[in-house]
Amino acid sequence: MSEEKIPSQDSNRVPKKDKKFRLTIANRMGIAFGGILLLILILGFIILYQFRKVDKSTDLLTERNFPFQLYALDLATTMDEQKASLIRYLVDGDQAQKEEYQAAEKREKVILDKLSKLSDTPYESEIISTISDEMDSLNKQGAYVIQLDSEVDRNYYAISEAIDGIDDLLDKEIGPYVDVLTGEKRGKMEEVAGELETGIQESLLALAEYILLKGNLESKEEYKEAERNLQIWQETFIRIAETADEVGWSKSLNENMDEIIEKADLLIINFDKRNAEYQKYSKLESMTDEHIETELLTHAASMVNDNTSMINRISSDANIFISISLLVVALLAVTAGILITRSITRPVKGLKNSVQTLSLGKIPEFNFRRSDDEIGDMVDVLIHFSDDQASKAQFAEQIGQGNYNSDYSVHSKEDLLGNGLLKMRDNLKLSYEKDIKRNWANEGYAKFVSLLRSDQENLTALTDQIVFSLVEYLDANQASLFLKEQTTDDEEPTMKLMSCYAWNRKKHLKDTIEIGEGLIGQSWREEKSIFLTDVPNDFIKITSGLGDANPRC
Repeated sequence: MSEEKIPSQDSNRVPKKDKKFRLTIANRMGIAFGGILLLILILGFIILYQFRKVDKSTDLLTERNFPFQLYALDLATTMDEQKASLIRYLVDGDQAQKEEYQAAEKREKVILDKLSKLSDTPYESEIISTISDEMDSLNKQGAYVIQLDSEVDRNYYAISEAIDGIDDLLDKEIGPYVDVLTGEKRGKMEEVAGELETGIQESLLALAEYILLKGNLESKEEYKEAERNLQIWQETFIRIAETADEVGWSKSLNENMDEIIEKADLLIINFDKRNAEYQKYSKLESMTDEHIETELLTHAASMVNDNTSMINRISSDANIFISISLLVVALLAVTAGILITRSITRPVKGLKNSVQTLSLGKIPEFNFRRSDDEIGDMVDVLIHFSDDQASKAQFAEQIGQGNYNSDYSVHSKEDLLGNGLLKMRDNLKLSYEKDIKRNWANEGYAKFVSLLRSDQENLTALTDQIVFSLVEYLDANQASLFLKEQTTDDEEPTMKLMSCYAWNRKKHLKDTIEIGEGLIGQSWREEKSIFLTDVPNDFIKITSGLGDANPRC
């Protein structure tokens, strides 16, 4: 049997791609998730930018626009409080109201300074500058009104002192004097004194009403009428004065009455002037208040509304963008998941079918698309395993056909099936060789037993037939047959040459061999075969029709 090596099956049924970079499953998942993560980061930065815009708008609203609006409202409120304090001061003359007015003036300056710091546009600066100038003019006008009101108060107090002087004169001097008079004189003096006292009270009341009623012309006329009546009764008192005391009293009354009239006229003038200046103050205040209402407050409210609208718009856009971004990320994630899953499940499905086919003892056909990743490596391993199984099947088939010289290359010492097949081949080969030898021996035994039974009378012919048959059966070149001769106990045993093949008899004239003589006698003595590997040139010759030759091992 010739030795035949079982070749490995062609494992290139699916071509391999030699790539420096392999797009493994981990690479694909890393690229997919990395791309999604990068997209999320980009979207996150955009969202952060949107929220940063919201924060900036909110900061602008809370740090500037809201305070600007609050300061504008506070300025308008402070102006109203200042005007109310001025009015209450002019009506009541309460110094606390005057202090409140001045405190409001200081607050206005502080508020205007804060508004000026918060303004960041030329329009706002212009508005605040205009209002500031108007407020300066208004405060100066208010101060002037307060100054005039102080003059009115001083005039009124002077009138009151003069009236108090007349009252004292009437009560302390004229009154007691009249009480001691009798007759017509007394009646006349009582009438004049009473009329003077009544006139003074009426004039003072009319003057007070004129002031309280803010320059009421009717009160002013009543005062003038009372003033004229006082002058009449004053002149009457002078005419009826006869004694020195009466003349002195008339002079004192005259001086006090002149002072009252002078102060009252000056009071009316200052009061009218104060009212006129207050009207200017009111006009300035109305104009300033209108600027605050129509320009400053409107602008502040517009800024707050615009800022709030912008925040709402940016927040709405951000929410829409976030929703769209989440949808896009979700779609990309689902798409990436589907693609990655398909890239894994398809070759895995083909791999599963191949494994199932292989489990049935069949060699699968790997005709599906092989991916260049870990699953592709598994396919390569399975292809190699399948090819190896095919090689082992072919090897086992060769052994089954009796080709025990076929060979198989195991992959490693751990290749249990391959080493088992090789061991099985060696064992079958050894058993086959033993069977051949056994069959050869049995066949020879049967042949020579048949030969011995065929002719037992002619020993020479039998031995010749045995030698010729033995040379032929053993495929030998030379043979001889010796038989042990019958001897007595005292004689040495000998063997006699009965037949030979391809032997030069002339060189071997001695046909009888004693035990221990030569190689044949020694083999007889030891009862063992002697196998010569190096035969001397002149030791023995093989004789044939072609000549003589030395035997070789």
